[in-house]
Amino acid sequence: MTFIRRLPVKKSIYVYRVTNHRVKGTKDVKQDPVYLGKEITVDGKTVIQEPKRRMMVRRIVESAPYIMYRYAENFGIIDDFIPAVKGLTDMREAERRIVEPV
Repeated sequence: MTFIRRLPVKKSIYVYRVTNHRVKGTKDVKQDPVYLGKEITVDGKTVIQEPKRRMMVRRIVESAPYIMYRYAENFGIIDDFIPAVKGLTDMREAERRIVEPV
């Protein structure tokens, strides 16, 4: 059996599609929820805003060091870039070290 679950959290309502199924050989019932999105109001109508694609966000964040390296090559500041990035995982800190004068 499938149904829609609406979970109110503070001022937001999150919508899930839940499917029930029975485990073979037992009387246990399991639920498989699938997140559909957040309920929002647009022009007086209630619609479900789809969730963000987290994998795409992660790919963009992971590509930041490569993009910064290419910019450093293009602007001729590669000598400042390598020591600034060495040992850092946060690209904002590396960017601050390169851009701000010492």
